[in-house]
Amino acid sequence: MTRLVNIAQYHADQRVREQKEQMIAKAKEVGWTNFVQDLPVNYDLMEFATAVKDVMPNITFLPLEQEYVQVDNKDNGVATHRIRIYNELAIVMDGYPFDLGRINFKDNSVRSTDSPTSTFGVYSRKISNAKYGTHRTQHNMIMSNDIKKAVKNVCKYVMPYSTRELAQAFYDGMQNNVGKILEKTQRDLRNHCQPLGYNYDEVASEIIALKAKGMTFNTPQFKAVAEGIEGLYEAYKQESNRKISATFVRIYKVGDQPYVSLQEIDDFKKHVWNASIDMPTTDKPVSELPEDAVGSISVLSILENNQYVDNVGMKLDSNHFWIQRG
Repeated sequence: MTRLVNIAQYHADQRVREQKEQMIAKAKEVGWTNFVQDLPVNYDLMEFATAVKDVMPNITFLPLEQEYVQVDNKDNGVATHRIRIYNELAIVMDGYPFDLGRINFKDNSVRSTDSPTSTFGVYSRKISNAKYGTHRTQHNMIMSNDIKKAVKNVCKYVMPYSTRELAQAFYDGMQNNVGKILEKTQRDLRNHCQPLGYNYDEVASEIIALKAKGMTFNTPQFKAVAEGIEGLYEAYKQESNRKISATFVRIYKVGDQPYVSLQEIDDFKKHVWNASIDMPTTDKPVSELPEDAVGSISVLSILENNQYVDNVGMKLDSNHFWIQRG
């Protein structure tokens, strides 16, 4: 599965922020000269990123992988400092919650050798490199020794997300939350019946009493379990049989006009994103959204990212939501 960087989570990670600040400060302190967006990188990645930025001016970069390098003392040419710099950058564009792809200059080979060879690497969800197994990072990469060819690969394979792709990327988190409702009803029913599970004398005594008296509960525990059992069992059965649909909502702008892009999903209780999800994506102005959808988005908007509300939906970030139906 393609690795994606959740940009909101990335920026919220204090450890990542502090590490980046320390690396930038140290690199400047020792006189490092290769930077992209104030990020210390190796020379070849700086050239690569600059060339990509020239043809894709609306992108920015997030730093990912690192390597250690020696910095020579300018006076005597002796290496006196060992610092960390970045050798891989994620490509980011406003309006999208994940990176569009990645570029690097490092050893991209599967197996390390005594004489590693660095290449210009392009990583994208649109790449399927049959030379490598699907479990390897290189399956979603194309490597080249030619920087011009590498830039062409970026232009070919690094592109914005469709609404369907975003819905798929956010699918598992929503599905897990939907599944927790059924799990809770199962747990409530199990806990309610738990006192009978291991008390064999109690069960035997009640069975004998039932046979003798007919549908009359005799012991305190059986009476307690019987009290309210119908409501719990009915809730469990309803949740088991309920078909849950949902709509993935992406909010974006065309000029100053807010629009939404919608991806319908017909059954969230299926285990995986699958081929049955074939409903088309629709786009429309926000003003044309149904009132119930507007209401759900209003409720979800005040939540934290990735927070879920039963039977309403899930806020992914300020521009992306799941609205639950059914």
